[in-house]
Amino acid sequence: MKLWTRIALACLLLVSAPLAFAWSMGLYDEVESRRIRGELSAVGAALLERAARDPAFLDDAVSLDVFAREHEVLVRVMARDGLVTATTEAELAEGRISRRWWFRRVADFFFGPGGAPDLAAFEQAQGPLSGRPEVKEARAGGLPVDGMARPDRSSMLVFSRALPVGEGRIVHLTQVSRRSVRALYDVRFQLLKLTLALLGGAAVMAVWLGWSVVGPLRRLQQGVRAWRAGERQARLALPRRDEIGDLSRDFDALAVALEERVERTARVTADFAHDLKNPLATVRASAELLEEGAPLDSERRARLAHRIAEASEHIARSVDGMLVLARLEEELGEEGRRVVDLVASSREVVAGMREAIEAAGLVVEVVAGEEALEVVGVEPRLRQALQNLLDNALVFARERVEVRLERREGRVDWVVSDDGPGVSEGNRDKIFGRFFTARPRGAASGTGLGLSIVASIAEAHGAQLSLDPATEGASGATFRLTFMAG
Repeated sequence: MKLWTRIALACLLLVSAPLAFAWSMGLYDEVESRRIRGELSAVGAALLERAARDPAFLDDAVSLDVFAREHEVLVRVMARDGLVTATTEAELAEGRISRRWWFRRVADFFFGPGGAPDLAAFEQAQGPLSGRPEVKEARAGGLPVDGMARPDRSSMLVFSRALPVGEGRIVHLTQVSRRSVRALYDVRFQLLKLTLALLGGAAVMAVWLGWSVVGPLRRLQQGVRAWRAGERQARLALPRRDEIGDLSRDFDALAVALEERVERTARVTADFAHDLKNPLATVRASAELLEEGAPLDSERRARLAHRIAEASEHIARSVDGMLVLARLEEELGEEGRRVVDLVASSREVVAGMREAIEAAGLVVEVVAGEEALEVVGVEPRLRQALQNLLDNALVFARERVEVRLERREGRVDWVVSDDGPGVSEGNRDKIFGRFFTARPRGAASGTGLGLSIVASIAEAHGAQLSLDPATEGASGATFRLTFMAG
């Protein structure tokens, strides 16, 4: 069922519910009347049986009171001359709940300012018992007769049963049924008029709710379908300040993130394909030479084997690097974050790389004060970023590498500087790209992904990786990771 249809039905049901409830009171009263009449008939039979066993029962006030309490009825015994010779309390016929102290406290709320209807007051207003129709008919016919009365503008039905017991005497049994909702049944025709008048308002309400709820959802749906169809310029955010507007903006942000992910994946794929192009060409050329079957001297065969080995190693490094980068981007969004002291982490990373530093014949110094500089992040990944920057610096540095931590204007800078030749102007815009490498002659081959991994880690932590501008008269390169202070 469509949402618009549900809204319309809900409005119509809300308006018509009181009317349906009021009309159902008539059926409920009929069921309740049958139930109470059946109970009175059973109580009357029990009373006659008791009176047959014990002729003095009807004259014993205590026994009658016990019987009335047990069956929750008002019992009155009337002599031939019309005088009432025995009676129980009217309160006993009003039900156990009606006799609770709290019922009296809430009666005004449910029954109105006058409180719950009172059986004793009703009986007093009816006059002598001998004048009741059921009593006259029972005395004349000699058979039990049921009666029912309802006080004007009252929420009470009074059920009675007159039982001839011989010698012209009559036993009169009374029970009541009180319900505050019965008053609705009296005004059911007025409620019908009111419901018909409100149907127009309900229709207007349904249209307004449909327009304000379903309409924006449909526009959002159209935007999603347009985006899926390739219209990437379609924006999903709606100019609303409610929950639907918030939902649409979340969808728009999700669409932007997906688009960026698609573009990033396309760039990575293109870079990966470009990186593999040369080694694959080398392997193919070498394979063609081997297929030709031409005689190869040992020196040429060695050069060919060396070229194939270099190409295969390059391919293996690139594949491994791409796997590392893919796992890194996936895990960064799932790993738990905590407060990380960059000063302590820097010293631990440098200590862990001591062998590589000594093998390169360099000096690496951590420059920081005693104060902890904290950021929120994934500590193993932040250490990995610093290690990649140090690996890069160890390749180009001549004598010294410096890890410096600085606090400025609510930010923390993690700086790695070396005294090498620096980065040429032509390469400054390329060094953060995937698979770009410009290592000096004689240096070990790399994947060209080290700085790309650092950039990914920085982005996941809301940080910025940058290369400081070259300073006239100074040598080396300075890479800077800038974090918001923790």
